Amino acid sequence: MSAPQQAAKKKAAPKGAAKKKAAKRTATAGGAAQKRAAGKTAANKKAANKKAANIANKVTKKKAAKNAKAADPVTTTTTASRSSKKKATKRTAVAEKKTRKRTTESAATPRSTRANRATHANGQDKSTDLNGSAYTNGHDTSELAAHSAASGHEPVQVPCLSCGLCCTYIAVDIDPPTTVRRATQMLWYLYHGQVSVYWDHEDEWLLQFETRCRHLGPDRKCGIYAQRPHICRDFDESSCEVNALDEGTSFHTPSAFLEFLKERKRPLYKKLEDGGYVPDDAALTGPPADRSRLAPFEGRFRRLRVLGGHQQP
Repeated sequence: MSAPQQAAKKKAAPKGAAKKKAAKRTATAGGAAQKRAAGKTAANKKAANKKAANIANKVTKKKAAKNAKAADPVTTTTTASRSSKKKATKRTAVAEKKTRKRTTESAATPRSTRANRATHANGQDKSTDLNGSAYTNGHDTSELAAHSAASGHEPVQVPCLSCGLCCTYIAVDIDPPTTVRRATQMLWYLYHGQVSVYWDHEDEWLLQFETRCRHLGPDRKCGIYAQRPHICRDFDESSCEVNALDEGTSFHTPSAFLEFLKERKRPLYKKLEDGGYVPDDAALTGPPADRSRLAPFEGRFRRLRVLGGHQQP
């Protein structure tokens, strides 16, 4: 090898070594990056597994505590007792609030008995509601108001044996007249005889049928007192409608109910008018279309079933 060739070889040797070193550094850096990525992935998996294990432990502990609580009759009874006490306390608070409200209202509105209202079922007298506005409703409290003012005290409690009013009707809960459909349903009730609607001035509305109990004697005593139903046993003269602080309001005629809606629920009354559900005054105040007495329902029903529409019921 000549001298020039040897010099060229020596000159090229450092370049080859540099390339080898650079390739080695690149390989080393790539391996380190892969190791770091693998380590991070493993750490993430470990953290996720640890979190899942913690959640599973919490769920297991809750289930175990719940099962132990359910198995312990003392704890269960205590919890139920506390819940019952809370409910009882809430009911007591609501009852006291209603009592205070009725006591306040009774100072401004004299109390008259429900029997007085029942004797004026023609709906011709004027009544005053809690706000002082008058509408036709079939009873007049002015005479009782004058009597209470003159005597300076509330009427005495009426005992059961001097009354018997609760044995002359049946009342069932109905929905309040908050919609057109419910209002027309109440009108339908009142289009029938011996039927009235009662409102307690709060949230209770009742449909009342005037009908005498077959076991009520002329002496106002019950003929089956020892075997009387639950509803009779639960009735208390100290809290009945005759002795209540607020007598509520009864509607005996459709016109009385419509007048109430017109004054107290004007938007609903307007909807009734626009929908064509309000008869004219002649139809509302006039006599019934047919005054003839109906035969018992079962007989009329059976006759129609056999003879069809050709025979009037």
